[in-house]
Amino acid sequence: MRQFSGGGGGSSWTPAADSGSGSAVTTAFTLSGTANEIATSVSGTTVTVGMPNDVTIAGVSTLAGAVKIKRTAIDTASDTTYTVAAADHYIGVDTGTAALAITLQAAATAGAGRLIYIKDESGDAGSGQPITVSGDGSETIDGSAAKLISSDYGNLYLISTGAGWAIL
Repeated sequence: MRQFSGGGGGSSWTPAADSGSGSAVTTAFTLSGTANEIATSVSGTTVTVGMPNDVTIAGVSTLAGAVKIKRTAIDTASDTTYTVAAADHYIGVDTGTAALAITLQAAATAGAGRLIYIKDESGDAGSGQPITVSGDGSETIDGSAAKLISSDYGNLYLISTGAGWAIL
């Protein structure tokens, strides 16, 4: 929770927003929200209100439009190993020139519920250039140290349990 007040000497100001209307504010006011719902910052006379990078939404959510996720492209012409990054969600792989070894982010760091989708986009995983996906350190994927994508256009959809990874 943050409090902001108008300029000194009893001055007033009028709030402006994308919608709604306001009247002159002459006393302190409060912008409030719980953790991961609202982010505020002040710079000079500007108050910025927005959403933080890691937003938690409880309850049922309805999306009225499309969802866009981050796509990471890996080409084995330049990379034969890859470690999943915190911002990765979909990893599209071109194994046209070599096999690829992917190491997952630590499940505890990723947090329970984190989803990762890995796809052989080039259709070469079944032609002797598979994608090997391994857990971090001793972590497992459905009880195995590694899983193999070895069919053309194959994929692996994973969820973190917080202690390891499970295949969906």
